This record gives sequence, C-alpha cells and structure tokens, in this order.
Amino acid sequence: MRPVLRAAVLGRPIAHSLSPVLHTAAYRVLGLDVDYGRRDLGEDEVLAFAAEHLGAPGAADGGAAAARGQDWLGCSVTMPLKRAVVAAAGHVSDRVRLLGSANTLVRDHPSAPGVVHAENTDVDGILGALAAAGLDRAARGGTLGVLGNGGTATAAVLAAATLGADAVLFGVRDAARAAEVTALADALGLRWATLTQADLLR
Repeated sequence: MRPVLRAAVLGRPIAHSLSPVLHTAAYRVLGLDVDYGRRDLGEDEVLAFAAEHLGAPGAADGGAAAARGQDWLGCSVTMPLKRAVVAAAGHVSDRVRLLGSANTLVRDHPSAPGVVHAENTDVDGILGALAAAGLDRAARGGTLGVLGNGGTATAAVLAAATLGADAVLFGVRDAARAAEVTALADALGLRWATLTQADLLR
C-alpha cells in the first residue's frame, strides 16, 4: 500500500494558523495528494517530534512514522519554534546559518539527500510582501521598521539589508531582549535603534 504523504505546520499556539488551507490549495493545484495539518508543540517537544516523523538529523529515514505507513515530506515552522528546530536538521542553508532560525524542515531535500534540511523562506516572503505593497526594489537607503525581536525579526533585518536600507528601527516590548536582532543589524552594516512598539506605530 502506498504510504500517506504528510506535512504540517508546527508551533504554539497553532489553532489559528491558515497554513493548512494555503498549503492544501497549493497541493491541489499541483495535483499532489498530501495531508497537511497542524501540530501544537513547545520548544521542549519539537525535536522529538521531528525525529519521530522526519528522522534523526543525520539520517532522514522517516523515523517511526514510516513504520506506520506515513511518508512525512517536511514541516513548516512558526513561533516559538524557529530557533529550536535548527537542531533537528542535518543540513542548514547559508541563510539559516546566518539567522539562527528556520521556518521549513524538508526531509531528503535535493540539496541535502538523506538528511533533514532546514531553510528560512521568511526573507523571501517579506520581500514579496513589500513589493506587493508597492516598494520600489530599485530604491536604496531609508529605514525599515520591524515589530518584535523574534525569529521573523531576524529575517526582516536580512530583508532590509537585501533592499539596501540604511537602518532598522525595532519596535520591541523589552529592548534588553533585542540583543540578537541588533547584533545581526551590526553584522550586516545597518544602523539601528529600538522603540516601544506603540512608539514605532505612531
């Protein structure tokens, strides 16, 4: 019997995620029969889940799920797991290595056969959203505002550098917890400052 193809979005909370709707629609267009769901997981649970469903970092054999007739293709990852899941991968992209966070785990990816590959497509999503909102990709300089200081915020910093921005303005609840994103801004040659989120939105 052909194994059931599965994938899921991982995070906590996750019940609100529209990823199953979006991914299922995409699979339908592509003619793929993939069962894509949601899994509510904390940082202390995600590595065991990945090992069971994708395989150990060094051997993406499908884990124990394969024995149950489930062929897990990979997982989408949202907060608060984007940093924790990097340890589940046997291979990470250059972008994940730079940012320290991933939003995608793929089993047996063409660029990393036989292992779990970690990728971060958030940068592409941010660039695409800004372009759709009318940002001129040819324009250089200026300041990009970023709400928060988590895994997606690091992707926004890289997006700012990609766009040729001069600076990033972080709207954060606690400036003391923004060390990682501000260090990345420094490493990418961007000026930065922090404000409260309310002040950034004024």
